[in-house]
Amino acid sequence: MTASTRIDPYDARLYYATTYGEWARIHKQFGQGLDVPPAIGLTARVWDSRTGRTHMIVWVDAAQHSSADELISTIAHEGYHAAAGLLEALGQKLDESEAVAYLVDWITGWLVRHTPGLEVTFTPAKEKS
Repeated sequence: MTASTRIDPYDARLYYATTYGEWARIHKQFGQGLDVPPAIGLTARVWDSRTGRTHMIVWVDAAQHSSADELISTIAHEGYHAAAGLLEALGQKLDESEAVAYLVDWITGWLVRHTPGLEVTFTPAKEKS
């Protein structure tokens, strides 16, 4: 499943691929090479001269991960790269501000929700009396 979304405040689009076929299709759409990503995670920035927009393409090879926490770590890592690449393309400062943290948070959460087969459950710890 390929997923994509628009990041409105930045007038950009985020694409997410978890299979080689999805990655190749997205890259072909933008006239890019690199048919097979060389790593279990990769983020690429593409400038679309037709629309004047920046696009971030995130690749996570879910099949190469052996546990959910390992997969989430890769997703968080690539989420940071996507946020950093987007901000850099727009000439914005990458710092420790809340705006940067919220962008990384939003992208990472979106990637987690759109990762096929990844189910995240949470059971709050009970307070000790």
